[in-house]
This record gives sequence, C-alpha cells and structure tokens, in this order.
Amino acid sequence: MEVMVDRENSFEDLEQFLTQLDWAPHDGNIDEAVSDSETACDPSMLDESCIQELELRALKEHLKAIVKDIHIAIEQLLSLCLLSFECLNTASSKDLCLASIEEAFFMPLWSALVTLFRKVNWEREQAFEESMKLYKDVSPGDVGGSFPYDFAVMELKLLFKHSCPQRKLECIVRALRQICVCAEEYRCLHEPESTPGTAAIGADDLLPILSFVALRCQCPQLVSECAALEEFIHEGYLIGEEGYCLTSMQSALAYVESLHTGEARLPAETLI
Repeated sequence: MEVMVDRENSFEDLEQFLTQLDWAPHDGNIDEAVSDSETACDPSMLDESCIQELELRALKEHLKAIVKDIHIAIEQLLSLCLLSFECLNTASSKDLCLASIEEAFFMPLWSALVTLFRKVNWEREQAFEESMKLYKDVSPGDVGGSFPYDFAVMELKLLFKHSCPQRKLECIVRALRQICVCAEEYRCLHEPESTPGTAAIGADDLLPILSFVALRCQCPQLVSECAALEEFIHEGYLIGEEGYCLTSMQSALAYVESLHTGEARLPAETLI
C-alpha cells in the first residue's frame, strides 16, 4: 500500500485518521438478525436447542463485526505511522511497524477475544476434548518406540503465553520444526545408511504426528486460538513457511476432532 504524503495537509490528515479511530456503532446487522429470529418464532414455543442455535448465530455475527473493526483499526494505525514517518514507507519498515502495532494492540484484547472465539467454537472444542480423552493413553511406546516429540509439545504450549498473533504463529512454526528435527534424529539413529539431504518426514506423515502433538498438549482451547490466528495473521505472513505451518496445524486439529467419531484413526505406527 503506497501512501502519498501531502506535507501541507499532513495535520488535517492526521486529525481525520484520529477521528476515524473512534469506535463507531455497528450498522445494526446483529440486532436485525436477532429481531428477525424473534419474529420468526414465538419465544414461548422455542426449545433449548433452538435457543442455543439463535444464540450461536448472534455470537457469530457479533464476532464477525468485531473482527472487521479490528482489521480497520490496525490498518488505520498503520496508515497513521506511515503518514507521520515518511521513512517507514518501505516494505521492511511496514512489516516492523505492523509487528509493533499488533504487539501493543492485542495485549489487552486477546483474552476477551479468545473467550468469544471459544463460545463460537465450543462444539469443535468439545469434539477435540472427546478425542483427547479417547486417545489420552496412545503413545509411540505402544508399538515399541519412544516419545520423541516432547520439545514440539513444549513449543506448542508456549502459544498460550502470548497475546500477539504473530508470536503465537512463531510457536506453531517452531513446533513443526521440532517435529522435523525429531524425525531426522530418529532416522539417523535407526537408519544410518539413509541418504543425506533427503526429507526425514513427508507431508503424509506430518499430519498424524502433528495431531499426536496437539493431543499431547491436552488443551481444547488450541482450536479457538488457531481459528483466531486465521482471522488476525496478516496475509503477508501466510506466504511460505508460516502459512504452511498454520494450514498444517488447522488440518491436524480438524483430524483430531474427527477421531472420537470413529471416522478417522490415529495411525500409531507413524509416531515412532
């Protein structure tokens, strides 16, 4: 995004941006959606499942509006920085500026945000928890191996200590890197004659291992955390390794959610 700075009108521009940063009331979509639902059904005739469905629909609309507001606010803050400091109007400087803004912006907000995401994604978290309980005793030791992914689990758990989306994404990236390191060490130990330079783990093997690591975290909140990351990670960071890692993590979580249904099964032989 190129920003042209008009020096004569710079103060007027800054004043306009500061005014736009004020939180404006929403356009009433949520109220209209709830009103439509109320007129469609007599509340006295609603059963519990119908009420829950209406509440969930309203929560999703509310979350959608909040996400939109946050994106607008961050873009405006970034524009303010670029207007104030012309030297920042380069690709690398914009990245640094955006990272600094997000670090401060999300710190007081993330706890409340993830609470709302958890309310919206409670069914997914419940499915994850059921699979977690079902597979709580599964380990590579069941097939004669050992558990080599402790460091990957530790890295993934660090995600919950951060408030900035970018910091959380870095934890996921490091967790996948640790999985690859563990796989390489295992191969060197058990396959000394393997060809150097070849990947120790393929994409097909990564999914069950990453699913296993997610199960070991023992935290259904991971589902909502990653759903929030999809909304707030800047698209520029989703190109390359970061995007691949987040997509892989989402696939692994969806896989774990389906385990308790019997439609999928964690292949323990790939976890050695």
